[in-house]
Amino acid sequence: MVVFKQGILLLVTILVFGSLYAPQPVLPYLADYFQSNPAQTSELVTRIMLVLSLGALLSGLFLRAIPARTLLLVCLPLLGGMEILFASVVHIEHALALKTVEGLLFSAILPALMTAMADTSGKSGAAVVWYVSASVAGSVCGRLLSGSLISAGHHAPVWIALGCAMLCVSPFILFLDRTSGNPEQIQLKTALADVLGRKDVWACVFIIFTAICCLASVLNYLPFHMRSQHPALSAAQIAFLYTGYLCAIVCSMMMPKIRRFAGNDRLLFRLVLISLLLGMLILVVDYYGSCLIAVAIMCGTVFMVHSGLSAYLNQNIPQHRRVVNGFYLTSYYLGGAFSSLLPGSLFMSMGWHWLLVGLSVLLCVAIAMVSFIRG
Repeated sequence: MVVFKQGILLLVTILVFGSLYAPQPVLPYLADYFQSNPAQTSELVTRIMLVLSLGALLSGLFLRAIPARTLLLVCLPLLGGMEILFASVVHIEHALALKTVEGLLFSAILPALMTAMADTSGKSGAAVVWYVSASVAGSVCGRLLSGSLISAGHHAPVWIALGCAMLCVSPFILFLDRTSGNPEQIQLKTALADVLGRKDVWACVFIIFTAICCLASVLNYLPFHMRSQHPALSAAQIAFLYTGYLCAIVCSMMMPKIRRFAGNDRLLFRLVLISLLLGMLILVVDYYGSCLIAVAIMCGTVFMVHSGLSAYLNQNIPQHRRVVNGFYLTSYYLGGAFSSLLPGSLFMSMGWHWLLVGLSVLLCVAIAMVSFIRG
C-alpha cells in the first residue's frame, strides 16, 4: 500500500510540474497565437514563479493548520480546471490572469506534495530525492508534450490533456493518509535575527537567485532565438533541447557524494558555478547540437548548486530550518520571476548575445559571493 501511495504522489508531481513548464518551449508559438511580445509571453511561466516566491514564506505555516491531503484534494482538481480553461483563452491578459491564479494553487500544492511524500516514505531525505526526480521528469514531459502537439498543429489539446489527467488522478488522493502538519511554535523574532544576521545565508540566497535567473532566462528566450536563427526548426525540435534537463536528476543525486568527496563547500560551489558560466558561453555558438549540450550543462550545474545549497543551509542552521528554507525558496522562485524583467529587456532591445553578457556578469558576482560561504 505504501508503494501505491508513493506512486500516486509521484504521478501528481509529474503532472503538476508538466503543467508548470509546458508553455516554455512553445512560447514563440503562443506569442503568435496571443499576438504578444516575447517578454509578455514569457510571463506565462514567470508570473507563476512570482506568486510562488511570495507563497513560499507562508506555505510552512499554512501546512501546519491544514492536512496535506486536504490541500491536494482541493487544489489539484482546481488546477486541472484552470488548465482546461486555459485552452479556450484567446487574449494574453486573460491567460496571465489564469496563470496568476494557478500560481496560488501551486503555492499550496508543491509544499503539500513534499509533506505528503515525507509522511508516506518516513524518510525526508528519500522524499527529497524522489520529489526532485519526479519534478524534473514532469518538467521534461510537459515540454515534450506541448512541443509535439503544437508541432502537429494543435494548441488546445495540450492543456486539455494535462487538465483531464489531473482531474482523473484527483480521486486517488483519498487513499493518502490524513496527517496534520507540525504544530510546533517558532520564535519568529529570534529566528529572523539568527538567520538574517549570517553572511553565508545571504550568499546562498543570492547564489540560488542568480543560478535560477540565468537558467530560466536562457530557457525562456532560447526558443525565440532558435526560431529566429533557424526558422525551419519545428516546435518539437525546439522542445527536444530541453531533454538536457534530465541531467538535473543525475547531478542532484550525485551532489551529496560529491560534497563528501570534495570536503570543501566553498571550492566546490565555485567550480560548479564556473562550469555553469562555461555552459552558458557555449550558447554563443548558434548550432543546434551545441545548444543541446549547453542546456544539459546548465541544467546539471544549476541543480547541483540547488541541491548543495539546500543541504548546506539545513546542515548549518538546523534550529531554524523552516525560516531559512522559506527565505531560500523565496529567492529561488524570485530568480525565475526576475528572468522576464531585465533579461527580457536586454533580449528585446539588444539581442541574444547581450542577454548572455548580462547574465554572465551577474553570474560572476555570484561566484565572488561564494567567499562568504563557510568552507
